[in-house]
Amino acid sequence: MYLRGSKLRMNRRRRTSNPLTVIILLLLIGGGIYINQVVVPQTPPLFVPTPTPTRSPESYLAEAEQYMREGKFKQAIQVYQTALLVNPDNPAIYLAIARLQVYTNQYQAAVDNAGNALGDQSEQCGGTGVARVCSGIERQLSGCRSIHQSSD
Repeated sequence: MYLRGSKLRMNRRRRTSNPLTVIILLLLIGGGIYINQVVVPQTPPLFVPTPTPTRSPESYLAEAEQYMREGKFKQAIQVYQTALLVNPDNPAIYLAIARLQVYTNQYQAAVDNAGNALGDQSEQCGGTGVARVCSGIERQLSGCRSIHQSSD
């Protein structure tokens, strides 16, 4: 391999740096330092599990429905009330509790929960529709109880 002198220049001219490029690079370095020192420490770590395990409202509903199928109405009511703490805006939970409270002879609490399920609608119609429905259910259940007691 032979080196030719024309390609080897020891006195090569250097380009002068552009002041605008230097300023932009300094701003980028300063922004990176700012993000590293200020923004990153304030952000919570990503993909870290929560300190306490959280359950979804659907898991509470599934558990309560399982208790209801097994005939454990009081336990189902307790689980539904726990689901209400997680998701208080779901009227289906109020209605499920009201239905179970009718089965466990808690009629006034059933009326209250049915009223909570209706929300603003019960205030518009005076809440009498819910009371009528629950009192009708109560009459039917008392009639069924009397028939059941007379057959024994």
